[in-house]
Amino acid sequence: MNTPNEIYKRLIRVIPNLYSIKESGKSEAPSFIDFNLDILQRKGDVLRIAISHYYKHPSGDMIPDPDMEVMVNRKTETAEALTYQDTYGYQEVYSEDGYCNKSLQHSLNEFLLMWLNNLYEQGHKIE
Repeated sequence: MNTPNEIYKRLIRVIPNLYSIKESGKSEAPSFIDFNLDILQRKGDVLRIAISHYYKHPSGDMIPDPDMEVMVNRKTETAEALTYQDTYGYQEVYSEDGYCNKSLQHSLNEFLLMWLNNLYEQGHKIE
């Protein structure tokens, strides 16, 4: 399986009109936490997006669970995880000097595949 291609396919199942969404979108599915999308950057066929679930902590703070940044390329039909954040911390695949943590990249891409599949099965769709 080509993971970046499979991530792209699953992402488009959940956000079929990804490239026509201007800034943000939201999906509500009964009995599940809302699913959010923010377009962070556009460069031709390449998008940097943030996708997330947030829940409200008893203190009133909104807590990411999870919040991920993903690079999406329409031309190559690929997508890859760039960052991951949840209650416990923040992780980046690429360091400031461009080093790619391959182990983390693999782990986050596998998580993203699973999460996108779960979102689809829960009935989430951002249009």
